[in-house]
Amino acid sequence: MTISGVVTGPHVVNLREGWSRASIADEADAAAAAAGVNLSLYSLKVYVLPREADPSPIQSAWGGWGSQTRLWIRDYWCSSRWLAAHEWGHFFGVGHASTPADDYGDFSSPMGGRIDPGSDPLTWNALPHFNAPGKIAAGWLSESAVQTVTANGTFRVASLETLPAAGQLQALKIKGANDGTDHYYLSFRQAVGFSSVLTPQYVATTSITRWNGVNGSKTCLLANLADGQAFVDKSGVMIAQKSHDATQADITVTFGAAAITGAKVTCP
Repeated sequence: MTISGVVTGPHVVNLREGWSRASIADEADAAAAAAGVNLSLYSLKVYVLPREADPSPIQSAWGGWGSQTRLWIRDYWCSSRWLAAHEWGHFFGVGHASTPADDYGDFSSPMGGRIDPGSDPLTWNALPHFNAPGKIAAGWLSESAVQTVTANGTFRVASLETLPAAGQLQALKIKGANDGTDHYYLSFRQAVGFSSVLTPQYVATTSITRWNGVNGSKTCLLANLADGQAFVDKSGVMIAQKSHDATQADITVTFGAAAITGAKVTCP
């Protein structure tokens, strides 16, 4: 995938009373057009705002905002690669990477939170790979790399960080999450390449992520399973990581498992 474009400006805009992201973007568009930029050539636009654009304390205000046509990056966050990747993710149709407790709680994806929320925003540059549903939403996982599971079995799944061989799986999909309206997406993560920044809880484990399949909607990370660990939902679907090596994991799926296991986990 490649992205091309031009950088123009800086352009001076008038911060009228009650200004908004949209009003700044509209004025910037007008200023760029007046300077000779043919905006009709570009389907996506990114607006980088100087610090003077918002008198609020740095840590108390938004740092970026993204839709599928416009993206804003504000003042103190201009040097953050994480924030740029997060907002560009919205351009690609990817929603937030959440957990049941936090809308930004899945730190295994740039669409989640920062690795260290208490640090200086200028250092927010950790860029692991997107999670499996995020890659599917962006079109980065082919249909042949995602298998829908409907019967018991053990499946070999390549690390989400690798380029799989022909015919190799990178994600499993199981209908039934969230009382049957969503799917579970199972993927295996390793701390290599961009994902070398992953913290230990995500490394060499199977991620179980819930998603409704709608581009732009958030995902929800429910569990990270190491070898020998299992997740069982209230319908009796059991998912376990049987074993792994540096590039792949064997993941076991069992339906109707609630009656044979003493460890039952209720999905949020």
